[in-house]
Amino acid sequence: MLPVGSFNLIHFASGNKADFYIGRHGPIERWVLDNRRRVPVGDTAIWLVPPEYIIAKKLEFYRDGKSPKHLRDIRAILMAKVPLDQTALDRLIDDQDLWREWREASTA
Repeated sequence: MLPVGSFNLIHFASGNKADFYIGRHGPIERWVLDNRRRVPVGDTAIWLVPPEYIIAKKLEFYRDGKSPKHLRDIRAILMAKVPLDQTALDRLIDDQDLWREWREASTA
């Protein structure tokens, strides 16, 4: 089994931060790979995980640690009007029993 963990890359000049998570090989991770999104960046492109997964992970982190930062991040995603697959998001929330956290995050 692969180790599970995370690390960040920070661009100090802009303050932008990218979170990287090393995960397991399971059905959720398979869904993430199957639904990743290719985003152009300059002359190249990068693959990003679906925003539904980011939201679900941040809900999980909020449940476990109660840091309001995760709710702010989720609200920023929602305010940015990022297209979401609500069915997939509902399934991820349901799989982790994160409905209470979702209600808190999705109400301003």
